[in-house]
Amino acid sequence: MESQVAKRTAELREALATAEEKAIALRYLNEIERLVSEIATNLFIIPAEKIDEYINSALTAIALFLKIEQISIFEFDKEKHTFSLSHQSQSRISDVDLSDWQISTRLISWLVQQLQTQWIVMINCLEDFPPPPLAETEKALFQQLKIKSFVALPIQMSNEIVGFLTAIAVKNHHHSSSWGNQPVTTSGQTLQQCHRAKKILSSP
Repeated sequence: MESQVAKRTAELREALATAEEKAIALRYLNEIERLVSEIATNLFIIPAEKIDEYINSALTAIALFLKIEQISIFEFDKEKHTFSLSHQSQSRISDVDLSDWQISTRLISWLVQQLQTQWIVMINCLEDFPPPPLAETEKALFQQLKIKSFVALPIQMSNEIVGFLTAIAVKNHHHSSSWGNQPVTTSGQTLQQCHRAKKILSSP
């Protein structure tokens, strides 16, 4: 009888813990959705000349909420031979200024290939990379910058991948349970709207 009671008590505790985790996750998702909704709403009242500044501020706000060190947006050139930094959160993991760099996509060919197939790439350890010879540069950067967690998702306009967003954590691991695809995707969709608005407003 005592063993049955102990077993049932353990089951109830486990069920309670699971319910609490789900409740916390739901509140978390509601909060990130509220944040990105506010960003998207304000986008429509931002003057064209303030769009770049606004996108950088939005990246900073999302990075602070997700407790990560850096969020960046990169754009491909028309031929997708190179990519360059478009926008970045105020916090960053390196003092190197990439704003004027044109970086060859061949350096990160594995990542670019994943993005072209519209995959969200999430890396939490070296074992998440494919075996050699793939992703050698990406793996080296992951180690060199002492990255704990890395997420990249494609930015799409008119059914074409025009760039990508990266989120990087160097202090703590952020597994799928803590930032996951949904918060990052929700944020990415809002930032795509910002990026699209900038393109429209800056076009002749």
